[in-house]
Amino acid sequence: MRVLVTGATGYLGSRLVSRLVADGHEVVATSRDPRRLGPFSWADAVEHARLDAHDPVSVNTAVRGVEAVVFLVHGMESPDFARLDGYAARYLAGAAARHDVRRIVYVSGLSPAGPLSRHLASRREVEEVLAAGPVPSITLRASMVVGAGSLSFESLRASVRGVPGLPVQPPIQPVPRWLRARLQPVSVSDVLAAVRAALGSDVGHRGYDLGGEEVLRYPELLARYARVAGLTRVQVPVLLAPPALAGEGLALATGAPRPVMRALTASLRHDMVCDPASRAALRRDLLRGHDFVALDEAFRRSRVRGDDATRADVDPHLRAPTDAVGPGARRQVR
Repeated sequence: MRVLVTGATGYLGSRLVSRLVADGHEVVATSRDPRRLGPFSWADAVEHARLDAHDPVSVNTAVRGVEAVVFLVHGMESPDFARLDGYAARYLAGAAARHDVRRIVYVSGLSPAGPLSRHLASRREVEEVLAAGPVPSITLRASMVVGAGSLSFESLRASVRGVPGLPVQPPIQPVPRWLRARLQPVSVSDVLAAVRAALGSDVGHRGYDLGGEEVLRYPELLARYARVAGLTRVQVPVLLAPPALAGEGLALATGAPRPVMRALTASLRHDMVCDPASRAALRRDLLRGHDFVALDEAFRRSRVRGDDATRADVDPHLRAPTDAVGPGARRQVR
């Protein structure tokens, strides 16, 4: 199958492309500037294409001649990201219909009931736009993706490790009082397996909740990672730590853009837990017989140093030299 991967230079896309090639797909990897695809391990095995998701002409040109699209574009650096992402989804849906694309696979976030943060509301809008189009779209809604280089995982790691630059970290783990929501983390290898299965599926328009086997509250998750990492941390409730302040601190610790971290931390009040029926449907339709990676195992594998996780023969939990966040990461322009 000829597959267009948008967001190929991002965390998930960079790990997905090489595995699609290994599966026998003909892959078209996109970037606003195709020259930026050069450093990736799979650069010589794929076709390069320019794609600006907010430019309808660019989207139409990139989509021409492909059979499926994996949509991994989430532009949170702009204050106007929600409107722009809505446009990007409409441009893609229109181009896919014009060029007889068979399937769109969109990786989104879990969508809890009730009022949503701007970040989560934008993800839901994109799903709705794609589902309203004529091309069958499969949305995979994931909570925290565990793997070195994942923004959500690196935020967790930074929170537990403490203040950057200190030679000795105090054994204190500040935990904002509002940080009590539940979540259902999922290994990056499970997300990749779901995307690859979705490309070969004929279920039509469907959305699935994608999470691991365990549900924890954030303080429990912080303690769990500290234990796996062999760190002693005493959790101390903090009253004066609003989400905006927490976002600023995590941006400093991870190297992520400040607007992105502010948008993400605003979502931490929401429970990010799979609907049991939706997760069961995912296992029935796409991942029958699949064994999900246990949380502690995903943590351990994400802490291993070395190698390049964008290669198909390397554990995707590991770091990649092209990752944009985390210890020693280089900022990538996407």
